[in-house]
Amino acid sequence: MELYNNKLSVDPILQEKEATTLADRVGERIRTIRIAAGLSLSELGSKVGLNADRMQKYENGQRKPKQAMLKNIADALHVSIDALEDPIIETHIGAIYALFIMEEMYGLEITHTDGKPCISFKDSIINDLIDEWDTARQYKKTELLLAKSDEDKAAIKKEYQGWIWNFPEAIVTRSNAEMVARLKATLDQLEQDNSDES
Repeated sequence: MELYNNKLSVDPILQEKEATTLADRVGERIRTIRIAAGLSLSELGSKVGLNADRMQKYENGQRKPKQAMLKNIADALHVSIDALEDPIIETHIGAIYALFIMEEMYGLEITHTDGKPCISFKDSIINDLIDEWDTARQYKKTELLLAKSDEDKAAIKKEYQGWIWNFPEAIVTRSNAEMVARLKATLDQLEQDNSDES
């Protein structure tokens, strides 16, 4: 599926980085922090009772350390284990670690409005996708205000949940429909221009 001629200007689905495994992501974090700490593979390995070959397998994502070993590696690097794992966003600390990752990947920025922190991104695709999400949220809020029964409210909530669970399908569908409408309008205009010239 492609998002043709939409305000995002590129297809965010096709632009996504190649999927990485959990082991790849953990290994990359270990490597980044190890290098920042000025440790070699063998130095870090000796701190946790492993050889450099095993440490390299962890860093390359060929193996994922078990939880106890990950804790040992975090301790040896003098960091929180949360800095090495994928964030568990159901916890407050995990949600903050997810924001740390978004700061690095998407240019998350924090500003303050009326004394409250507000998050924005330097990455225009993320901002456009958030705009799409906000439009769907605002539509849901308006529809809920206009709903006349609990059944109507339940249907609206279900529709919104479906929008989330199938994201970005709604954008793709709308973009494709807009593209077809524009092509039809262009063809109609060309036919009109042709008949005017005849």
